[in-house]
Amino acid sequence: MLKHLGEGPAATLIRLAALVQSAFDAESVTVQIDDHSAAAGQPGQPVLREPIRRAEVVVGRLALGRRRGGTYAAGDARRLEDYARLIEAVVAQAREQQRWQELAWHDDLSGLHNRRYFETKLDELLAHATAERQRLTVLLFDIDGFKSYNDHYGHDTGDALIREVAALLTRCSREHDVIARYGGDEFAVILWDAEKPRVPGSQHPHDPIALADRFRDAIGKHDFKCLGPDAPGPVTISGGLACFPWDGKTRAEVMRAADDGLLAAKRTGKNRIALANGGSVAPEGNPPSTE
Repeated sequence: MLKHLGEGPAATLIRLAALVQSAFDAESVTVQIDDHSAAAGQPGQPVLREPIRRAEVVVGRLALGRRRGGTYAAGDARRLEDYARLIEAVVAQAREQQRWQELAWHDDLSGLHNRRYFETKLDELLAHATAERQRLTVLLFDIDGFKSYNDHYGHDTGDALIREVAALLTRCSREHDVIARYGGDEFAVILWDAEKPRVPGSQHPHDPIALADRFRDAIGKHDFKCLGPDAPGPVTISGGLACFPWDGKTRAEVMRAADDGLLAAKRTGKNRIALANGGSVAPEGNPPSTE
């Protein structure tokens, strides 16, 4: 049980329900604690019930259905108390481990995930995309001329600019996309969909390109309060877009392709999203690059 605490409180509670069912040979077990609940076996009428307490406060319930092939012994009610205490203790440990894990994967400045989390999640999603033959796209971008903002306004304003960009990125992205501050003023997004498997001859998907361009446009139109009324002009970003499996099949290959696109965007005038395989999404009024 302790080996799997990293799976989180909800998964831990499912394991605990199965453990209690086995220990009591019960037809069914239901357990609820805080905002989590789990069950094992076939739903049935509870026969034994026990409150789950934390510091004498009831925080949940543990209930057993009928015993398979017999009745419960006189001491089973006392044993159920022990299991109720065990459940509270183990779920508390799972919750604490989850909290520390989230802190380890969290970027304090931007409020986004950090690079460690991003790379771990990208490995997982690439394995899933490989197995299910699904698409996955990475957007890597940074803020154009970010050093000049730090030099002119100071590092506190530079930090505020990163926070505002992070908030905009979160609002423009979809709930299931993975967003991270990759380092400095560099951000990374995993755009993925549970869609039908790709077919031979298919090309770069259009949705990630549209999402990346929508975010670039939102940044350019946003009034960054941290810069005040004397801002030299709109804040712009440049980025690279790389898609699995066309631009790479491993994390290193996909990130290298996205970085190549980012460098191409910088070389061809900034304020654009360049595709890893050539071309770019340029700002209105400017022709797209053919590099």
